Amino acid sequence: MSEREIMNAKFGSLNKKRKDWEYSDTKVTPKIDHMPDQYRHKQLSLIKSAIRILGFGAFWFSFDIAAALLILAEIVGIGEELV
Repeated sequence: MSEREIMNAKFGSLNKKRKDWEYSDTKVTPKIDHMPDQYRHKQLSLIKSAIRILGFGAFWFSFDIAAALLILAEIVGIGEELV
């Protein structure tokens, strides 16, 4: 017997069980109409992280500046998710 025949003999019933639950009229297709731009997402993520670091560092000097920077970081984070 070939290796393929041995594998089919051992695991053939498992492959059939996996397909038993699938319905012929149901098809799952990935939606690739809008794929996120990975490069822009990464760039915005790095910018957001830099603004956050500056914001937390600004707590040493001014609470108002720190709060403004952290709010700005969250706005950039929203833009990051929309890319």
